[in-house]
Amino acid sequence: QAAQTVSLVGATGSGKTRVVEEFLRHIADAVPAPNVLRVKAGRQGLSYGVFNRLFRSRLGISDEMSEEMSRKRVTLELARVLQDHNVDDVCFFIGQMMGLHFSESPLTQAVSSDPSQVQALQAAVTKRFLEADAKQAPLVLFLDELHLADADSLDLLETLITQVDANVLFICGGSRELLGQREDWSSIGAANHRLIELEGLTESAANQLIRTMLERCAGGAPDALVAAAIGAAGGNPGQLVQMVKSFFDAGVLEEDSSDQNTWRVDLDRLSTVRLPMSVDEAVALRISALSPEERVVMEHAAAIGSVFWFGCVLTMGRIGKKCPPLWLEAESRDAHRVQQILDRLVRNDYLLSLEDGVFSDEREYIFKHNFEREKLTSLTSASSLRRHHQAIADWLAQKSTARSREEYSAMLARHLEQAGSLTRSAFTFLDAGDVARSSFALRKACEYYEKGLALLGDDDARRRIDALHDFGDALMSLGKVESAKTAFLQMLSIAYQLNLQGKGGAAHNRIGRLYRETGILNDAESHLEAARKLFQSVGD
Repeated sequence: QAAQTVSLVGATGSGKTRVVEEFLRHIADAVPAPNVLRVKAGRQGLSYGVFNRLFRSRLGISDEMSEEMSRKRVTLELARVLQDHNVDDVCFFIGQMMGLHFSESPLTQAVSSDPSQVQALQAAVTKRFLEADAKQAPLVLFLDELHLADADSLDLLETLITQVDANVLFICGGSRELLGQREDWSSIGAANHRLIELEGLTESAANQLIRTMLERCAGGAPDALVAAAIGAAGGNPGQLVQMVKSFFDAGVLEEDSSDQNTWRVDLDRLSTVRLPMSVDEAVALRISALSPEERVVMEHAAAIGSVFWFGCVLTMGRIGKKCPPLWLEAESRDAHRVQQILDRLVRNDYLLSLEDGVFSDEREYIFKHNFEREKLTSLTSASSLRRHHQAIADWLAQKSTARSREEYSAMLARHLEQAGSLTRSAFTFLDAGDVARSSFALRKACEYYEKGLALLGDDDARRRIDALHDFGDALMSLGKVESAKTAFLQMLSIAYQLNLQGKGGAAHNRIGRLYRETGILNDAESHLEAARKLFQSVGD
């Protein structure tokens, strides 16, 4: 009846997700039934990405819903859970983490210039929501792959683990990188937090597991097959699964045509076929088993990322091809072919089909094992990858949410950069910075501004001036005074060279305020006076 936290860490393939799924099945019939929310931290590192996904899942918000409909749904659900119709401020702060913009109030206007106050209020309203939600049913939050989470999400999660007072179980999954990033992680929440580190299987446990996996072998699992699998897996259960797949790919195992529940074993192949002795070799063998057309589809999907969409893969396959005389007939043929290949890859355990995709009009897939995606990417030539990334960027840019949401704006920017479209990539990174800054995710905004400005170089002076102003403002709010001053001085230099007196006044104004806030009043006075005169000269 109190908030508890379990952190489950271990290497890829050690069984973290399986342990959690078994536990969730175990408690599914509890009374009252728990409300379970599963969230995976994304590789994009979206600011407040964990809570963006958490609230969107809990409040039923999809990316393809209109802004107005999303705001209405959030307002109604927050009012219902909190049992209070006056939720405007709560909507504002939770909406910021979700990429939704609500009207400001006197309170939100008062704190908007102080990121520390904004973060404190975001934590307070999130805590209040979780506590109210847990009154209806015990709440289980499975937050996976936290080693990939952004710093803002981890900061907020630490606060919640420490302060939430309700029937909430936080299950935090991730690799040991999480403990390296947050050295005091295991002490957060004190006695109510347990850290479990998953080690490799003992030899006897690995023996038992692989024999269970191979129990369909005619006559039982041969000792030679068991020994080969254990020797290659090194106690990693995920690698044992890969070994069974490798046996099939190498022809050591095959389904009995007369009885599909029985596997025939060809031990002669075990002695002649070189089986993988490492994860990398196991992955290479899996990839070599793909047909040429499967390999092409997998290569296209790998360039998109661990999550990808049918429409994007279809587009990539059409790049460079001539438009047929009748589009609809060709549409039916190639779309059907790609769909058949994807279905086959799902059946053969390369991919998983996701039920609820981020784009309502697109079928969404995910690589079952990220090793295979990374290997395919490494085997693709640099020129092919550039073409792939350009096609992905062109497809993604047509999606209405790509530029209004930080996650997709940053994704688009990265694909443009990898395609070599550096100026377009720079503009898109700067757009992502603007979106993150509007949500008070200042650290992430600074990352995007810095990246965008580096890619922009000396192109487009007006965009550089605006970006340097916003970059400096975000740095100043984070207390990075010297870095902020550097940004404002660069802004001033460009304005001077182009004789943009109004922009020069804005730069002097920001530098003056910076000096004023650090107590260097003589310099503050000089810069503020220069700003006043420049503003006067252009009637601003």
